[in-house]
Amino acid sequence: MHHTILELIFLDDSVSCLPIIRAIWCETNAGSLGLEYEGPIVDLMLLQFSAKMAQYQTQYPNLKQRIAYFQKKASGYIMWSLENDQLVVVDIAVLTAYQRKGIATELLQQCIKTANQKKKPVRLTVTRDNPAISLYQRIGFAIVSSNDVHLQMQCNLPKIG
Repeated sequence: MHHTILELIFLDDSVSCLPIIRAIWCETNAGSLGLEYEGPIVDLMLLQFSAKMAQYQTQYPNLKQRIAYFQKKASGYIMWSLENDQLVVVDIAVLTAYQRKGIATELLQQCIKTANQKKKPVRLTVTRDNPAISLYQRIGFAIVSSNDVHLQMQCNLPKIG
């Protein structure tokens, strides 16, 4: 494994995080749809992002964000919410150019560490075809329920490396 320069920025000011998260979210979501993030797709992604953030803020009033910087470039983010009985990973994304560098692992392990300090499990929901499922399982998440589209995964015992 090669040496990585990973810096996690912890911002409490969601206004400061928002432009960075928006840029990463739009690019990764357009890419997951097989679209180039340019032209009319930009407006569509920005509209979708605004709707998704409004949903997150309504559903998770305790929403927190962390941005990862790799070699001083914003490369990914995680959004989570500490609820009464669990820590919920609301959203996580890493730009394609920065994937497979340990960024998502570090972001998730930071959430697991936070949850462990509060003695709460970590839960996330993922689509059945998401290639990140193997990453989640490697970190310690297990499938606890499913439907035709999504898997609900939970990590009870953190594996902090």
